[in-house]
Amino acid sequence: MSFAFADRARLSALEHENLIAAFAGIAARTPGGIAQRQDGVAALLTGMGVRLFNQILVEDKTATEAALAAAVELARSRSVPWVVNLRVGDDDRAAAMAARLGLVCATSDAWMPALALADARGAAKSAPPVPSGLEIVRATHAAVVADHARVAAEGFGIPEDLMRLVLGAEAWLQPDVAIYTGYLAGAPVVAGVGIRSGPTIGVYNIATVEASRRRGSGEAMTRRVIAGGVAAGATVAILQSSAMGRAVYERIGFRLVVEYSGWVEPG
Repeated sequence: MSFAFADRARLSALEHENLIAAFAGIAARTPGGIAQRQDGVAALLTGMGVRLFNQILVEDKTATEAALAAAVELARSRSVPWVVNLRVGDDDRAAAMAARLGLVCATSDAWMPALALADARGAAKSAPPVPSGLEIVRATHAAVVADHARVAAEGFGIPEDLMRLVLGAEAWLQPDVAIYTGYLAGAPVVAGVGIRSGPTIGVYNIATVEASRRRGSGEAMTRRVIAGGVAAGATVAILQSSAMGRAVYERIGFRLVVEYSGWVEPG
């Protein structure tokens, strides 16, 4: 099953808008971060030592080569890994620009598949029961955020301090951000974040500690994030999938709408 072309184009645009909003928020919340959007190009640079958190994205077809060149020069001035993250097909003109700037495509295949769920309301209504003993809590105080950071750091294999920076000290207070932690017998085991933009709920940070994987916790958290977005008015859900989670997301009803390729400095 796949989307009709018109639906796919609309969902792809909503996914891209939400991705930019999500990483612009992270960059804006990070001390020393830059969230610069100019002439169709978004430079979202946190300064963290992880390429994904220092992205340059083309917002739309109005992007100019001068704006892309300025964003690349800005990224080059910071001593951290970074990437020009371009949509395969939609951003092919920008890919040619990136090549003229001396960048190369980092992988032979697209590195980040983006999926969309066209009927988020239907998925929220038809969700199966949460696995026995699992309690999913939306953060209303810092302790739940700290538990989330611990779970996500273990799940993604990154330092906990870095995950705390990604989440930000007070992001959970913002109306468009929902941070969740799932507990089993009182222990935090699964994490998830929802970020809203327009009619879209973006599903981010789905991570489960290794001891609790393959027990339905990740799917339950994904559905909880979607339900929270629907309650706030969202009709579409999007996410960027890992290889590990893609089968789970497709079981919920997500389908591929666009793929991203990463352009980086040679070597």
